[in-house]
Amino acid sequence: MGSLPVYPQVNAVVFDPRDPKIVFAAGSAGVFRSNDSGLNWQSSSEGLDTAAIVALALNPGQPDILFAATAKGALFRSDDGAQTWHSVATTASP
Repeated sequence: MGSLPVYPQVNAVVFDPRDPKIVFAAGSAGVFRSNDSGLNWQSSSEGLDTAAIVALALNPGQPDILFAATAKGALFRSDDGAQTWHSVATTASP
């Protein structure tokens, strides 16, 4: 457990609607999870590449499903509350 790395920035913060003490934050250092309203943070970036995360979304109907987008346009999905991530195939717009 530790502090949330904010250098150089945090790009997104989402809360679990089932339990507002569970918070996810994403930025250039990856995705982090707090189970105590942000007092302590742990890395939740297993399976993410090293690119900065610029967007993070949580499915409000199924809060264990999250999506993370990188600065390079890659999209990742977690089905287990950000414990692990896998790449999602994307297609470019014409």
